[in-house]
Amino acid sequence: MEKEVIRIFNNHIPECGEPPAINTEKENEYYGYFETCDHEQLVFIYDYDTDKAIVKMGDINWSRDIEVVDGKPTGKFGLGVNELAWLDLCWKAAKYI
Repeated sequence: MEKEVIRIFNNHIPECGEPPAINTEKENEYYGYFETCDHEQLVFIYDYDTDKAIVKMGDINWSRDIEVVDGKPTGKFGLGVNELAWLDLCWKAAKYI
């Protein structure tokens, strides 16, 4: 019996782009989701086939990929302490499970 585990709606305006469509039926990917108290949404995607990770964020445009290297985002995106802690946990879960 197929049932949804979670359904997440986009909190961002249309100008922030199309949110990512996550399909957990795709094998070899790990996903993480985080929403701040200000309703900022972040999605972590780790691809085991390529050994690469990205984060997508609504407030910088969903279509933009932030590369993650050794659990840290590349570039300067103003991630807060909680977002960085979440990203570190996603990285560890993806890399060490």
